[in-house]
Amino acid sequence: MIASRPGLWVLVAGLVCTYGCASTPSSDSNGTLPAWVQNPYSDFSPDRYVAATGSGATIDNATNDARRQLAEGFRTKVTSETKIQADSSLSNDTSGAQNGGTTEHYDRSTDLATQSTLRGAEVKKTFFDVPHGNQYALVVIDKLTARSGVLSELQQQEIKVQAVLDEVENADQPSFARFRDFKKMMASYETLAGEANALGVVTFDRVQKLETRAQSVESKWRARLSKEFVQVVPKSAPARLVTQIESCLENTGVKLAGQESTPTTQIFLTYIDRPQHMNVEGWVQIKGDLSAEMIHGTTRSQAAVTGVQTGRDHDAAVDLLQQKLGDDLCASITEKL
Repeated sequence: MIASRPGLWVLVAGLVCTYGCASTPSSDSNGTLPAWVQNPYSDFSPDRYVAATGSGATIDNATNDARRQLAEGFRTKVTSETKIQADSSLSNDTSGAQNGGTTEHYDRSTDLATQSTLRGAEVKKTFFDVPHGNQYALVVIDKLTARSGVLSELQQQEIKVQAVLDEVENADQPSFARFRDFKKMMASYETLAGEANALGVVTFDRVQKLETRAQSVESKWRARLSKEFVQVVPKSAPARLVTQIESCLENTGVKLAGQESTPTTQIFLTYIDRPQHMNVEGWVQIKGDLSAEMIHGTTRSQAAVTGVQTGRDHDAAVDLLQQKLGDDLCASITEKL
């Protein structure tokens, strides 16, 4: 049983040691396992290193298993560090307005992928258990080496976050699309900061400053969202496109006007089928235009997309084309709302 399994990296890129980094595996015909198989930190201090042991029928399998153990263990640590940062930022917020809507983004758990590349991971030791036919590998990350890369990434991400904060703090009505992009950027930044803290780099103060500003900006956006209600009207478009656009807008954070709310913005959809071009063996090519006229008070704006879809079946090709056009038009609409 492996005693300690820290190690997942998020938003990672960097030099990764290939499986050939380790020397020819040592072996033991008596089946006596070295100490590091049971305890990966027996030769590497946890203060300086992140380590994990893996096993398998081949060295490659053992190395992959060790990297997976490293990832799964570190997943919990990074998520925990990210959550602690969010809670620390919220507890130090002097506004006192910590309602569920405002803190929703900061309370979410970080979604980390176990297949992410492990920055700076090296195969330090391998061992072949002859009697049982098992291979073992010890994969190690030097925290000191990894910290510089993480700090560099964190600083670059901070510059991007600060630029967006500067922009939206001075904007009267930042777009819904910018709100969506901002939330993704903050999630990436918080995860990277959690990674840095898991490596022993203290970033709470610098993260807290940005998250305090981010909370204020998010409150500003949510205040606008609470007053905006959008109605999608099929001027000349199938009902499925209306439903698709509505669903897409809701996923962005836009509220749809219902029976008890008056729309502040109306979106009139128009879909036009262009002439069909027959190809060989019965294939058809469908061309279509999808446009939206948006009316907000006395302000009018337009958004339009065009596409082409090929298929053996006319109706299936139309369905695929309309779905693609709906996604593209929604992205264009949110840039203008």
